[in-house]
Amino acid sequence: MTCTIDYQVVEPHYVDTTVEVLTERDRWPHGYLGLFFATIVEAPAYSGVTFRGFDSSLELGRHNPWIYFNGYGGKPGLTVHPSGVSRPELGRPTDPPDVYYYSDSSIRFVEPFFFGRVNDMVFGVLFRGCDRERVRFTVNPLSGFGSPAWDFFWIIEDPELGQMYTLPFRVLFKPFVSGEDILTEFRAYASTSHGVAQTG
Repeated sequence: MTCTIDYQVVEPHYVDTTVEVLTERDRWPHGYLGLFFATIVEAPAYSGVTFRGFDSSLELGRHNPWIYFNGYGGKPGLTVHPSGVSRPELGRPTDPPDVYYYSDSSIRFVEPFFFGRVNDMVFGVLFRGCDRERVRFTVNPLSGFGSPAWDFFWIIEDPELGQMYTLPFRVLFKPFVSGEDILTEFRAYASTSHGVAQTG
């Protein structure tokens, strides 16, 4: 495959990113193509990330929509799937390797964004609503690089030969105010031309 990534700096504190993938094969062993994007974070205030979601394994009230995730839940695992998807886990070999993307947590995210704090700053990744079921969040509190990893991966189901696939998203880095501030940032991004699915 061919992969290109375009970065556009947007004032005051954003990087709008577009990933384009052109497939060059017509058979995929497990019916999908997965692209993994890693962010190794030095000395964050908390080793995990924050997003809006819930633990699907617990029959408790969901009065607080915020999840602080570092790999633990009713079912421990490093990968968070979108809510409302009946079988979100990736297809895998009979004896799968011990890797992030096969380490399924019972935690589910509701809206496609996450953030983490680094001192008084916040690092966030915001996706379009239409890409919600195509992304997964992955956290490793102690990665092989000695610092936490705040990652995500993009799933392309049944890729077609010679087809171009696109994933736009926004990265932000700004002084931390609150989770509600990041939620406002996400909803503002989702309403922009970059954050809305294009037709035609």
